[in-house]
Amino acid sequence: MSDVKMLFKKGIVWQKAKGENGKWYTDFNGERFTLQMNDFPDEPLFTVFSDSDAVNFDDPPLMWFIPYE
Repeated sequence: MSDVKMLFKKGIVWQKAKGENGKWYTDFNGERFTLQMNDFPDEPLFTVFSDSDAVNFDDPPLMWFIPYE
């Protein structure tokens, strides 16, 4: 299972990316992950990226904290 998919099973606190609307980051298991809000409904609502993987999805896990403001 990729590290990105492992995030969906963990409580993650995302940090707002400075100067970038609709982007957040977190560090997990020594790796940096980026969460991006996409052009919904033409695209999935979110994409989470690592250096080697990306996963698109519409509904973030309830155990994630994403600071929208």
